[in-house]
This record gives sequence, structure tokens and C-alpha cells, in this order.
Amino acid sequence: MSIDLQAIHKRLEEIKQEVAQACIQEPGFRQQLVQDPQGTLESHYNLPQGALSSINIHVVTEETGMVVLPIPPDMSDMELNDEQLEAVAGGWSWVPFIGRELSAIDHITRTQRTQGQRLRAWG
Repeated sequence: MSIDLQAIHKRLEEIKQEVAQACIQEPGFRQQLVQDPQGTLESHYNLPQGALSSINIHVVTEETGMVVLPIPPDMSDMELNDEQLEAVAGGWSWVPFIGRELSAIDHITRTQRTQGQRLRAWG
């Protein structure tokens, strides 16, 4: 199975932007996200309850003069499978190590496509 890591990375960045926009545009979304990140994202993306429960989502509010710099996990003592070795050899980042997250991103993407198709059918 071939994983398009660039597409996954791109979609993850899009989701981050969508969430940032929702924090600006939707009253109460920011507070809900801080209080219950998994539940808020599940609701926002129409995911089944508990779909993100195995993922640790850490919400950080950037303040004026603050920069949040996420870094990849420490993999110095991690054994890699063939697919992960291939991805690293290809010069890509830590993305292949987040399988559950990839599943959630895929589910969000499929849900949005389905909703878009439904909206076009109504229009």
C-alpha cells in the first residue's frame, strides 16, 4: 500500500487552518476546543463519538509575542517497519508514525466530501 505523505501533510495543514477559522468565526468554538478538543473536533467534522479518543490532541493558544513550534516525536529508540523505513529513506518526516491520526484525517476528508455532495444535490 502506497501512502501519499505529501497529500496527508497538506490535508492536515488544511484541517489546522479550518479549525483556526472556526475559532475566529464561530462563537464559543474556541472555548469548546480548549475544554474538549476530541469532542469538539468530532462534532465539528461529524465524526462518530470517540473517533478521536485514541489521539492526544493538545490545544495551545498563541499569545502576542509567542510562537508555538511543534517538533516531531523522539524516535531514537523506535524500531521502524519497512514502510516507515522507506518513507524516512525518501526524505520525509514523522508523518508515517501517526497511523490513527491518518485514519482520522481520512475520515474527516471523506465526511466533508459526502457533505459537499449532499449540499450540491440540494442546490
